Amino acid sequence: MRRIAISYRRVDSAAIVGRIFENLDRHFDAGEVFMDIDAIPYGEDFRDVIAATLEQARVVVLVIGKKWLGGLRHGQSRIMEPTDPVRAEIETALRLNLRIIPVLVEGAAMPNPSDLPESLQRLPFLNAMTVDSGRDFRPHIVRLVHVLEGVLGVPIGSTAGSVTGSEGASVISRASDGDGVAAGLANEAAEATASTTPHNLPLLLTTFCGRENDLDALEAQLRDHRLVTLVGFGGVGKTRTAIEAGWHLLGDFPDGVFLVELAPLADPQLVAARIAVALGVPAQTGQLSGDLWLDSLREKRALLVLDNCEHVLDAAGEIVHRLLQRCPNFRVLATSRESLRIPGERLLRLEPLPVKARAHDGVALHSIHDAPAALLFLDRVSNIAPSFASARMNRRWTISGPSWLGRSKSAVMCCWALESCATSNASSNGSLSTRKY
Repeated sequence: MRRIAISYRRVDSAAIVGRIFENLDRHFDAGEVFMDIDAIPYGEDFRDVIAATLEQARVVVLVIGKKWLGGLRHGQSRIMEPTDPVRAEIETALRLNLRIIPVLVEGAAMPNPSDLPESLQRLPFLNAMTVDSGRDFRPHIVRLVHVLEGVLGVPIGSTAGSVTGSEGASVISRASDGDGVAAGLANEAAEATASTTPHNLPLLLTTFCGRENDLDALEAQLRDHRLVTLVGFGGVGKTRTAIEAGWHLLGDFPDGVFLVELAPLADPQLVAARIAVALGVPAQTGQLSGDLWLDSLREKRALLVLDNCEHVLDAAGEIVHRLLQRCPNFRVLATSRESLRIPGERLLRLEPLPVKARAHDGVALHSIHDAPAALLFLDRVSNIAPSFASARMNRRWTISGPSWLGRSKSAVMCCWALESCATSNASSNGSLSTRKY
């Protein structure tokens, strides 16, 4: 049964789609992943094949590159033509109420509603993920696999495309017949290992934007140092950046990446128990004052993401110090408003998102669209107020005051206020929608 359909435009993204297909096809059962370049016979009516295939599918992976709209014909892009196969695929998926996961490649952005036919007006408001063809390809594919497993109701890591090798590492068991298997063996094994790495990282519901440079710096620090603390004021984005780094580094830690949220703790004495539970150590509270419970972790190569340490700073610092002393292969990424103040700690400060272009009264939003603070603001508002996003893509919007958007925290707080209003309105209608991260 073909449960995963990949939709794309050949002139736009054929190369990276081939890589995506190969990875998904190896991971899931034979025949589960459908890509039209391999499956539609010449001479067949593509509309019939698309309809028949999507009726079996449960999810569509929509790959969008910078040329996804298609070249101009008669003064309009191909997506505007009723006979466009890509348009037919998405229209059919929408009609069947299938889950559509937009995947942005090669730096592409979601299309504007004004560039799409009326039948595809829902598309720009679907939350998109990114798959980069460079060094981030592996973690991005790992995340896509996890998302698809969640949609299909498959337990993570249980699909047929991976088995456990003789040394306990997950390896690919089914590859295409002689198609560069030897050349790609190392990457394939690494991707398979990452896809079955134990973790408790949440699947985030919003896009990661504006902090790509911070993320690169954080990953580099974690590869060179055993303890990195991400510091900054409340609401600046420490938690989100740390979780994003955890996803990216899954392949580097075969024994797992584990998130421990300390914000709910009021008693510092519970910090050790919280960490032990997350790491799967069956220790009683009374046994956690010493170091014996750490012995079971001594040989493990894992990453501990310790979030919101500032209100239990001394307790968190003490546990991390003991952990790193007893477990030489462990690394710790902490987030806090201040340093843990222990030996070997490397600090990385997260500053407010910058604004590259100054906003003045009467300026169109698209003239500052490259500012990270503006991107974050518009992305979050688009999630809770699609009508705002649609309108701002088609006409001029003004910003009250030249420095209003220049403060990223103000933009984030405004998003929180708007979301509170949205959820409050939803609650009054009998349905409350909440979102984390």
